[in-house]
Amino acid sequence: MSPKRQNADRVVVETLLDFEGLATVLYTNIGANIPHPTATGLAQLAISSARALGDGSDGISYLDNAMKAGIETPLTGAYAAEILRLSGGRDLGDAVARIRGEVGE
Repeated sequence: MSPKRQNADRVVVETLLDFEGLATVLYTNIGANIPHPTATGLAQLAISSARALGDGSDGISYLDNAMKAGIETPLTGAYAAEILRLSGGRDLGDAVARIRGEVGE
């Protein structure tokens, strides 16, 4: 079997043994598909996805759900703030609605 190499098109399943009181933990190791992410760049991509997708799988809804689950990255705050600035939304849910034209400006 060849070594597992990470890239943007491959998901590698890794194993941790005796981690945080668990005998075995399986997790995914996914390569970066955005080489040098910035808050503005991520916000623009998320807004584009919110325009295109109406099923909750857009970048803004993903970010909103991640934040509600307590998941935070170094760019989370600036990324969310940029979405609100660009969309005029009061919160991320409102931003999605505004982008989709579901509320009055």
